[in-house]
Amino acid sequence: MSASAIVRYMSNNRPVNIEDLADIFKALSNPNRLKIMHKLMNCCSLGTQLQLDVHKRTAYIGELGADLGIGKSTISHHIKELRRVKLIITERHGQKIKCWINPELVNSIGDFFR
Repeated sequence: MSASAIVRYMSNNRPVNIEDLADIFKALSNPNRLKIMHKLMNCCSLGTQLQLDVHKRTAYIGELGADLGIGKSTISHHIKELRRVKLIITERHGQKIKCWINPELVNSIGDFFR
């Protein structure tokens, strides 16, 4: 596979290439970001009020740091980084911001390892 090899197309038709994957893995190399991703992957158990619809696992950003031992300003920084590499998607609802994992990108990453 060449350095510019395309792994898979995401929903926005932007190819995921090796450079994109390296940037994603760099973002995930931070333990706090991994904690956030893990919590988002498992947040459905928090209740249906945290879901935008039945197909998206979502949580409010302020709730993410509650039991992770991460301060609010630090959570904001990590969310910004995860959004930058498109691992998570956010949506404002008044003063709250919901976020969820980008399933197409996570599937693309899985395809890379398959």
